[in-house]
Amino acid sequence: MSFPLKALLTLLGLLVATVVGAAVWITLIFDPNDYRDDIAEAVRENTGRELRLEGPLKLRLFPQVAVEVNTLALANAKDFGPEPMLEVGRLLASVEVLPLLLDQAVRIGEIRLEQVRARIETRGERNNWEDIAEAQQEQAEAEDSPEEESVELEVDSQGEAPDLRIEAILLQDISLIYIQDGAQTTLQLDSLATGPIRLGEPNTLALNLSAALPDGLTAALELRSQWLVAADGSLAELNGLELEALVRGPQVPGGSQQIRAEGKLRYEGSSQSLSLPALTLRAGQLQAELAAQLQLAEAGPQGNLSLKTNRFSAQDLAGSLGFPLGPEGHQGQTELDLAFALAPDSLRSTRLQGQLDGADFSGQLSLSNFSQPQIRTKLQLAQFTLEHWTPPGAEEEQSSKDDTGSSDDPMQAPLPLELVKDLNLDAEARIGTFRGAGVEARDVLWVATGRPGQPFVHELRMNAYGGQIRAKNTIDARGSKPKTGLSLNLDAVGLGDLLKGTMGESWVTGLTQLALNLDTSGNTLQAMLGSAAGKAQYALKDGQVRGISILDVINAGAAQLQGGKAQAEEGGAATSFQQLAGELLFGGGRMDTRALKADSKLLALTGTGGIDLQKLAWDLNLVPVLKDSPQIREQKYLSKLVGIDIPLKVSGPLMSPKFVVDAEGALKARAKQEIDRQKDKLEGKAREKLDEKIKDSKIEEKLKKEVGEELGSSLGNLLRGRLPSPTPKAVASSPSPTP
Repeated sequence: MSFPLKALLTLLGLLVATVVGAAVWITLIFDPNDYRDDIAEAVRENTGRELRLEGPLKLRLFPQVAVEVNTLALANAKDFGPEPMLEVGRLLASVEVLPLLLDQAVRIGEIRLEQVRARIETRGERNNWEDIAEAQQEQAEAEDSPEEESVELEVDSQGEAPDLRIEAILLQDISLIYIQDGAQTTLQLDSLATGPIRLGEPNTLALNLSAALPDGLTAALELRSQWLVAADGSLAELNGLELEALVRGPQVPGGSQQIRAEGKLRYEGSSQSLSLPALTLRAGQLQAELAAQLQLAEAGPQGNLSLKTNRFSAQDLAGSLGFPLGPEGHQGQTELDLAFALAPDSLRSTRLQGQLDGADFSGQLSLSNFSQPQIRTKLQLAQFTLEHWTPPGAEEEQSSKDDTGSSDDPMQAPLPLELVKDLNLDAEARIGTFRGAGVEARDVLWVATGRPGQPFVHELRMNAYGGQIRAKNTIDARGSKPKTGLSLNLDAVGLGDLLKGTMGESWVTGLTQLALNLDTSGNTLQAMLGSAAGKAQYALKDGQVRGISILDVINAGAAQLQGGKAQAEEGGAATSFQQLAGELLFGGGRMDTRALKADSKLLALTGTGGIDLQKLAWDLNLVPVLKDSPQIREQKYLSKLVGIDIPLKVSGPLMSPKFVVDAEGALKARAKQEIDRQKDKLEGKAREKLDEKIKDSKIEEKLKKEVGEELGSSLGNLLRGRLPSPTPKAVASSPSPTP
């Protein structure tokens, strides 16, 4: 070995020995605990808070630079209580010196953080960290801003990153306490532990996390996985991912609910792609496979997503989560097979099929322009039963509310019509068989169209109750008073079954034809009824109006007038008809009838008036006329009213009308009619006699003209039942006058 080389090595050895000796000397004579007060004062100057260092401070410089802090506490803000804002039980970190100096290899020992308590609190507009933020802001403004220095792991010309290794990371008993206006939420990291960490190689991760909410709800999460991160950031993977979440609390069905997830995740930096080959989710009897392949472009993610489930009962799953659906014991099977294509500003289905409640479905869906969504969808369902997708007893509960009433007037409650104002929608749904809201229908077609700044329109067509139902509704919410339009057509529909299904009571039956066109304005039911304008034409055949028997009402009124008591018909109150037709006119807050005619074997009926839509009260005048039939003739009181107009007034609330019959007026009309009839009869007889006299007079005059005055007079007397007087013979000498 040459002398220069020996000298260089000797010099290097002396330098290393000097550095090592200095480090040992500093470690031996330097005690960081001597600087507690200086550290606390520096913190006080920068934050205005008191820092307590109650445990020992440890510093080691060789062969590792190691720092250990024990029992540290930072005081809370003024008026936020005596508890410290931050407490740290133990902080330990170290890095090896020689590998860093000689090989540019970063060797970090175990990083340990234990028993940490952080309290974050807000009270109204105040919080316990704003003073620190303000102090830092003032300090930054007062000082010159030197260029920030950063430490980076540089990649050499060969593209290789420095060697980085961490012995382990261990976080234990870390608590974040958040208090908002007295309500406390606690996030507790029980543990986070890794094995040895080296970039570009598989590593392990185990995490236990829990949370406690103000309402007594708690959640616990456990995660186990292998992970890998390339030194240059070009690759990141989670493999063997196992995640389990458990939620407990008094409001959780069964006291607790659990969900599990298994799968893997891969990110490739060179292609900016995120791959989720298969993530399995399990919750109760549900098992779902989620897959994704995404490109993380600057404009937004794009790629493909898919979701496929096993067959499960959606009702049972919802019930286990505390949202019961459908009748108890229902076991309809649901299965989803969905796939979507995702673009930066759109989502489009490439596969949309499966089963809902045991019935097949398929369709299409696209969503574009996420800032102002444009929705286009078509859906085909073989069968749909609404009751299976609503909470059990919902109809009974609503009926109970309606019966008991509410402090809020439903007529005054605003309707959310403005929701369709900016809706951009083209939707179509076809359902083979539909059951719900009391309706049983086939071949259902629902179409909806909306554009921003234009009226929203939806149409419904179905075959139901022996006929066809067509409805069209428009909502124009552009102005301060929304405008709505309704067109409804019933063609040969069994009205009784329709009312029974939708309203719970078939108070009118019959085969129905209806054509209704109505326009309204306003966003409450009262405003809409008050502004309703339009008309409806209707015709019913072979039906009944139930709840009222016009014959019984007339019979009771006539009996009361004569001091008697009538007996109601058997079989319940009802008025049967063979034909019932007319026209309804809407306007001025009223619905008035026009050309009302009803006909049956026992009576005919006409009517005027209608309903006050704002008061929801009857104002109807009916005029029934009893027919001369055996059934009527057998009635003691009704038989006297056959063939005359009988005024019948209908008034009172819409659902409990009052019927008042004017039997006295009808009888007076009947008496007047009889008087007029007798008068007409007498006048007829007198007229006949007069006509006979006039006729006899005309015959006498005619005979006089034809056979002479004397013969005509004789014949006239004969006709009147008188014999003619003897005529004297003429005297020849002197004629005498004829008598």
